[in-house]
Amino acid sequence: MDLLLSIQPAIARRITSGKKKYEYRRTIFKQKVNYIYLYSSAPVKKIVCRWKYAGYLVGSIDEIWEKTAKLSAASEAGYRDYFTGKKIAYAIRIEDLVVFDLPLDPYKNDPAFRPPQSFMYIKDRGTFSFL
Repeated sequence: MDLLLSIQPAIARRITSGKKKYEYRRTIFKQKVNYIYLYSSAPVKKIVCRWKYAGYLVGSIDEIWEKTAKLSAASEAGYRDYFTGKKIAYAIRIEDLVVFDLPLDPYKNDPAFRPPQSFMYIKDRGTFSFL
């Protein structure tokens, strides 16, 4: 099974440039995942890259910042703002990144495609046969 993450274009650019090696999440997925695909939200609205899932870190807001700050391409203020009201932070490792020369348009295969608010599982390729 694979996963589709929805991310703002500015953050997606940090990932595709190779500067960002951890993607922060307020909640984490529960299913076993092989690959993570990255959907860059409006105005891009395309799947821009993927990486082989290599696990995540979990800990307090302070612990995760200490471990990942240098590889996060994030400001500490932005990081702390993102986790406001949370006690636990998750940081997904980004390894073996493949940036697509031509970003994939999920709307071409399924005009009714709706990107996830945070993430969604890709259980079978069906609509995502182009991945």
